[in-house]
Amino acid sequence: MSIKGMYGFHSGNDYGIDMPDLYGAQLGLHANIPSGSVFHELSFNLGALTGSKTYGGELKWKQQVFPFTAGYSFNVPLSDSATFYLGGKIGFHYYKQELSGGGEKASESDSSGTYSALIGFKFAVAEKTDLVIGYEITKYWSDVDPYHFITVGFSWSF
Repeated sequence: MSIKGMYGFHSGNDYGIDMPDLYGAQLGLHANIPSGSVFHELSFNLGALTGSKTYGGELKWKQQVFPFTAGYSFNVPLSDSATFYLGGKIGFHYYKQELSGGGEKASESDSSGTYSALIGFKFAVAEKTDLVIGYEITKYWSDVDPYHFITVGFSWSF
């Protein structure tokens, strides 16, 4: 099982708009499959992210994103206490957006597919607990540039 904090920023300027940064948490259930000196990790992940941005002092854009993904990562132990991982996730997300300003408000919600590529390190802090530090590039919308996430959290085995 794992819990990670996430902070993401948008890399582009789609439609002339700088999108809000997103932050939140991700819970994951994972199974490790040993294979010689390396191991494979399969996971199911659920996240809750939010962010908002104000434009021109009056117009506010608020986003909420709830991704649900299945993932795979290839893990290479570097020492007794450090492991390098590389992988990906695929799934779908539900999102809600709200634009408000000048006493008016408009909102939209929908769901669509999502995918991520991830890379990072795990550091053993106890016998069955790891500190996980990583990077994810995540694509939520087909017509919008991806988000770049820094992730920090803990993973533990039962």
